Amino acid sequence: MPSQLISPVVVRRTGSPDPVRNVFASAVVRLKPKHMLHDLTLFQKTYDFLLWIKPTVQRFAKVHKYSLGLQLENETLELLKCIIRANISRTKKTEIIEEALVHFETVVVLIRLAKDFNLINIKQYEFSSKNLAEIGRLLGGWKKKFE
Repeated sequence: MPSQLISPVVVRRTGSPDPVRNVFASAVVRLKPKHMLHDLTLFQKTYDFLLWIKPTVQRFAKVHKYSLGLQLENETLELLKCIIRANISRTKKTEIIEEALVHFETVVVLIRLAKDFNLINIKQYEFSSKNLAEIGRLLGGWKKKFE
């Protein structure tokens, strides 16, 4: 005889069942993994920098938007990807962090080029320099932790 399947329902505080909501989604065990990205300050700072750089690049002159601007966006995105991979990796953390440092230094040089070509003003350069300095400190500290 096949076992009976009981359709689970959510019971509100009033005690009446709510047929719209399905408990199967809430029945899944939700463990908090050690590598939660939203808890990682380095990820958040880099993500915020990427959010800032995207509209900034859109205001670049056309001749630089699709060369320097695109490279700047791509390198920042690669930096973010390396942070995600290093955070998840169990064996190659140091190698991935070193790769992230290469992308970081490239972003620093590209920001400096943008300032030299007058694509960003002094306030934007100051803002990006402060953010990049903080990201660099966090990335360097993360590298030292795993050496």
